[in-house]
Amino acid sequence: MTAAADAVGDEVGELDRLLAEYLKIMPVLDPAQARIGVGLWRLLAEGTPVTASALAGRLGLPEQQVAGAIDGVLAGTHHQDNQGRIIAFWGLSLPEMPSPHRLTVDGKTLYAWCAPDTLWLPRVLGKTIAVQSSLETTGQPILLLIGPNGIEEISVGGAVLSFVRARSKSVGDTVPAVLSSYCHDQLFFPSGQAARHWAGAQGREDIAAFPVDLAIDGAGRFIDALVGSALHGQVNVELRSVPDCPNLAPARHALHAALVDVGLPAVVTEVVGDYPSPSILVNGVDVMGGTGDGPAACRLDLPTGERIRAALRQAMGAESATGGSEPSLADCCAQPGNALRTDRPRRAEQLPDRLRQVHRAILRHFAATGTAPGDADIRAAVNVADLDTANALRELARQDLVAVDRTGRLVAAYPFSPTPTPHVVSLGDVEVFAMCAIDALGMPFMLCTDATITSADPHTGQQVRVTITNGAATYQPAEAVIVYAATGATGRSVDTCCSTINFFTNASSAQAWIAAHPGLAATVLDQDQAVTRGRYIFEPLLA
Repeated sequence: MTAAADAVGDEVGELDRLLAEYLKIMPVLDPAQARIGVGLWRLLAEGTPVTASALAGRLGLPEQQVAGAIDGVLAGTHHQDNQGRIIAFWGLSLPEMPSPHRLTVDGKTLYAWCAPDTLWLPRVLGKTIAVQSSLETTGQPILLLIGPNGIEEISVGGAVLSFVRARSKSVGDTVPAVLSSYCHDQLFFPSGQAARHWAGAQGREDIAAFPVDLAIDGAGRFIDALVGSALHGQVNVELRSVPDCPNLAPARHALHAALVDVGLPAVVTEVVGDYPSPSILVNGVDVMGGTGDGPAACRLDLPTGERIRAALRQAMGAESATGGSEPSLADCCAQPGNALRTDRPRRAEQLPDRLRQVHRAILRHFAATGTAPGDADIRAAVNVADLDTANALRELARQDLVAVDRTGRLVAAYPFSPTPTPHVVSLGDVEVFAMCAIDALGMPFMLCTDATITSADPHTGQQVRVTITNGAATYQPAEAVIVYAATGATGRSVDTCCSTINFFTNASSAQAWIAAHPGLAATVLDQDQAVTRGRYIFEPLLA
């Protein structure tokens, strides 16, 4: 074993020991309490304050049981507003409690309490999260895209984060106590050396630093130990009936059809006894409401296929957090050349000041006019009369922030296209063309404005319309998806993927199109995944 391997092994061991000490001061949750905790994280991530009543309704549990867990074993892990609603819970906060660690989840702005929290929250929520924070000691921004299965993108190579060693018998009795004792000193740093120097200057021997890619593995093990029973729980399906129930066969047929529809190979337990008949329970909850208990009787509200599928999908939500079904950027055309250029924010940030001014001027001109700027427009915007615009465009093109043809004419200024494309974005009174579907979705976040996107399914020709209002996207049709595809992993985005990242009316149409184009590396993104990627790539460009 090499010295480098020994060093990595030592770091892994040290991190595991540190996290084991954390687990000793954390509340011990039984499976029901873990389910309530995970449910609270996920409901809070929808962006509004949470009440025990709303959480109980979401989980299908008695409100008394949920309230008892919140006020009991979970006391001290959450913070409430003046109306008694939860606005922060165990590492996750609404905008009412901001921090240096900003999260974008399904188009909504949330905050993590500390740097390590950004690593395990995607695993708990089962979603890809865009993280925006800053490096202690330099103030440099750091951007991360983290999915349930790990880091997909990071803007600063070699970054580390700090952990405060556990030093008491409990993590804290209140959220402010947790923040002051731990979170305020758990930060991102540009390097291990910078973190150690900072800790030494603070006289802090209780702080350790670990590389982000190592820390995220430890964070996964930590959260699995804490609430793994809720994240990995099986979906239990029970079919109850009285003897000789005439409606048992139709209910059984509807149940098995629903299981096939949602792709869940669950084992169904059939029970005959004194029940409302027939009843179908998923994880102990009657799909039609209630508990499924009661006197023997023929039900008038027979279980419907729609209600069964909805209950199964809700129960599967916990499994999807770690099921690995969500495509990561590395699964498709993002490597090794990163055709979509998810590192575009970092490329723009590293430009010389004058060149970055030119880049921003080009983007703002497109947004204001819907057309490409001319040389005079660029010179006027940056207030440099003798600017060599041709050379500036070539430099931007080398970074694939724009694309030019052989004559030096702009053919792309991502996310904008100077020529018509299938993706028309309405920005108030101005209409612009986007280079691809993900570019169109990222545009309103870059410009901090509402937008309406009109496109077409390339397989069927049917229209797809997306309205983005206050950061929330609404799709028509509601089943619309996005295909993320590329002809190759190297080269300019305009050549490798812009024409092959499109909206589709539904997953079936998307898969049919992919099957007809076997030469492409392609995957299907759901609506939230596509919005998250668009926002991650383009929002920082004009920030």
